[in-house]
Amino acid sequence: MRPALVVLVILIVLLLAVEVMIKLLAKKYMDQMAECLYKKDLAAFDALTGKKLVQLTVPPFNFHYMRLQRYYMVNDDKNIEKIFEMFDQVKLNGQQKTEVLVNGFQYYLNKKNKEKASSYLEKLKNTNIEQQVITNYERLIRVFINDDTSLLETLLEETEGLEDRYKGNNEYMIARIYQNLHKKDLAKEYQKRAEQHTRQFNEELNKTKE
Repeated sequence: MRPALVVLVILIVLLLAVEVMIKLLAKKYMDQMAECLYKKDLAAFDALTGKKLVQLTVPPFNFHYMRLQRYYMVNDDKNIEKIFEMFDQVKLNGQQKTEVLVNGFQYYLNKKNKEKASSYLEKLKNTNIEQQVITNYERLIRVFINDDTSLLETLLEETEGLEDRYKGNNEYMIARIYQNLHKKDLAKEYQKRAEQHTRQFNEELNKTKE
């Protein structure tokens, strides 16, 4: 084998080895970051994400997405918005873009920021997300931001035809509508139902993952 070819083979092997090492390190650090979040050890999370090697090896989307979850835990609005602004400036694949847009919509919905929630919803319409989800998000804006009560009969009728585990989302909206109508007892009743059925849905979902 000619010397030049030998050198080329060695370089290729070394590059592959480095690539494998980076992937292994990235997985190790992402697992550690996830464990810190699970344990709510934010000091350890911050120390870990402050390391240059972690910043260089963990893919940028994964790195900042987990940072986003960290700031959610303490309602750090300033840093949450910084990360959303950063995601707006970088190129994401389809799945990543959808995840960011869903997170952004839900965040600004909870903040009752109609302008930004609507902006994220419009962007979601250009993704592959199902129309049923879009329709639901439009309803959430009407109920939780606009305080629209006109959907009550529609939601009550729809909810009757759903399996219990799928009723939670509608029941949260029904509870909010009753609250806006100053019917406190019905609002409490549907809030309780929503929490019960959401818990049932999550428990069944977790079983399928085991």
